Amino acid sequence: MPVDQDDDEDEQDLAIPNEDNEDDDDEDDGMDNGLEEVDPQVLKLQERIKFLRHRCVSSLGNQIFDKAYTVYKQISDRSGEEIREQLIRILGEESIGFWAIMD
Repeated sequence: MPVDQDDDEDEQDLAIPNEDNEDDDDEDDGMDNGLEEVDPQVLKLQERIKFLRHRCVSSLGNQIFDKAYTVYKQISDRSGEEIREQLIRILGEESIGFWAIMD
């Protein structure tokens, strides 16, 4: 029976790669996967910030929190009394304690 050239080519496509030619996963292939190692303390701090922000937003509401935080950032260089007065206007006397969390 004659050997078909197409069959030979198909068999070559299915050949098992030589172990010597396999790429080692341990070696740096020069490809950047976009991930960098981040200091665990930085990750912990980021998680804490997210938690505190969530706590503020869930208690104050998103609009009030955003307004208070924006004003706080704008006037943070002023005296504590001035900051307190501005934030009381936004948050109210009963919620002024959230200032410490925003800070």
